[in-house]
Order: sequence, then structure tokens, then C-alpha cells
Amino acid sequence: MKRSGFLAAALGLVGLLGAAEVRSASVEQQRALESFRKQALEQRKAQGLTKDRKALYAKYPSPQVKLAPGPGGGELLELPIGSEATLVATGKYVPGSFASLTCPGVEAVSQKITDSRLEARVRALGTALPGVCELQVLSPVSLAYENVAAVRVMGSMRWELQTANGLKARMNIASQRGSSTMTGGSDWTSREGKPLGARQVRAEPGSEGFFVQLVRTQQEQDSSAQALKTATQGEDSQAAQKELKAVQDKMQQECMKLPPDKMGPCLQKYTPLMKAASEKMRGANTSAQQKAADAVVGCSSMKLKVTDGKVTGRGTGCGAPGEVDVTGTVTVSK
Repeated sequence: MKRSGFLAAALGLVGLLGAAEVRSASVEQQRALESFRKQALEQRKAQGLTKDRKALYAKYPSPQVKLAPGPGGGELLELPIGSEATLVATGKYVPGSFASLTCPGVEAVSQKITDSRLEARVRALGTALPGVCELQVLSPVSLAYENVAAVRVMGSMRWELQTANGLKARMNIASQRGSSTMTGGSDWTSREGKPLGARQVRAEPGSEGFFVQLVRTQQEQDSSAQALKTATQGEDSQAAQKELKAVQDKMQQECMKLPPDKMGPCLQKYTPLMKAASEKMRGANTSAQQKAADAVVGCSSMKLKVTDGKVTGRGTGCGAPGEVDVTGTVTVSK
């Protein structure tokens, strides 16, 4: 929940809209917001409240929004893509307040606000993405506002993904009633087009995009853990650890007891040895991580952003140590 004295400059809706009627609805809502803001600034000046912030907010305080339970009894109104519903919130409002939705593709078609009740007819357009959308209510003149999570946009998503190291995935996820987590399945193929297997997935929509996790089988978890344990306790790893410790011990014994003016040159003498030992250690760790990655299918997790149906992001555990780029496309439906 956020409150502020002045509305941030970026009140306009974000995103490009495809169909003509969608563009028209978006432009109309943006114009309504800009008109409300313009009138507020004019009224503030006319009432002599431009510099007296204390008097301004005493007369036009921040709204106090309390959502009414949705039709299913949940805290949020669940709104399938392509549908409309009425959002109700009680509370305290200054007459003439204004409501809007902060998510691209979700808009208030109509609204009625009294001093204690807000009713808004809201619509999720075809360009909306599944996830939680905030209701923003602004007081007149002061533009003081409050944001509350109000609408859970519901829908299905079909993803076509490719990692920078050649993995490909088809993923289908769908919203679940009463939960922000989307669930579904994914099918993975190798760079050569060889089927690698299917895995269940969980996705969490957020303001920064979607965080996707594959649900690992127990066999995968056991195989990965065993591969990592075997590699880290192998001869190469053990030798690298011993070499690094030996160099550290020599530095400690020879250099750390010297006066400050001689300690520096002594430590520099061991720098190449430390670097070589550290490289061997990193190599052993990379080998261990690679063996663990080879024991599982697909990416362990992905952070994905969607812009106009295009997907960009990063994946972890995608058949290789570290992170790799992920690109692709996504189609959203009811």
C-alpha cells in the first residue's frame, strides 16, 4: 500500500495496443487521467493551495481503500482476459475522486465514487497479461493517492522458448483460482532436436515479469545431488583444494609476520600461485556444476519479460553452469 503527496509523472498507460478498439479505449482512459490531473492543478491554484501543502492534504487527504470480497469470496477480483466485472471498495473518499488500474490492458470502463463507496466496471483487454493488478484511487486537487492490489487477471499462456545454448521449450501455463501461481507443463528438446522430456512448471507473475520454476522429479533431484557430490569430492577437486590451502599457508607463515613495508612485496610474490590455484578450483567447480546440470531436463528456473508478445530473460541450470539468455514468443488467451 502506497501513499504520496503528488502523483508521479508516469500516469499514462504503458504498452502498445493492437486492435483499433483497444487503442481507442486506452487513449480514452489516458485522456481521462490527464484531464483529471490538469483540473486538479488548476483547482489547486485557484484555491491558493499551491504552496500550503499542509492545508492541501488536510482538505483533500489520501483515499482509504478497503476492497470488498470478490464473487468467489477471495480478496482479489478474478477477471478473465476478455471479460468485464464490477469492482467494489468501501472506505473514505473525497467527492470527485478518480480510479484507474495500473496494468497495461486493464481499464476502468466506468466508475462511481461516493464518500464511502467505490464501484468501477473493469475490463481486461486481449493485450492484458495474467497477474495481479493494482487499483489506484486519486483524490481531487491534491492528487494524493492510494494503491491496493485489487484484480487478478486470469488467462492461459503458450510460450515458445529457446536458450542461448540451444535448448528449446514449449510451455503452456494457466491461472489458478484463488492463487497467484500459474501452473502447467513444458516439453524440452536439445539443440539437435532430440526430445529431452516433459516437466511440470510453476510461474509467478510479478511487476518485473514471470519467474518460472520447473518441478524436478525425485530421480532428477537425487541424480543431480549425487553428481555434484561425486564431482566436488573427486580427485581434481580435492587436489585443487589442497594446492590452494598450501599457498595460503605459505603466505601466512612467510608474509603476515613481516613489517608493513615488506609485507606487500611478499604477498605479490605469491599472487601468480594464488591465481593458478584459484583457476584450478574454479575449473573443478565448473565441472561439478556441469555434471549436475547434465542430470536434469531443461532449465531449473527462468526470469522472463514479455513485451508485445516477445520474450526475453535469463535461465539458470539450462544444461550448463550459470545463466544463459532466453528468448521467444508468447500467446495469451482466456
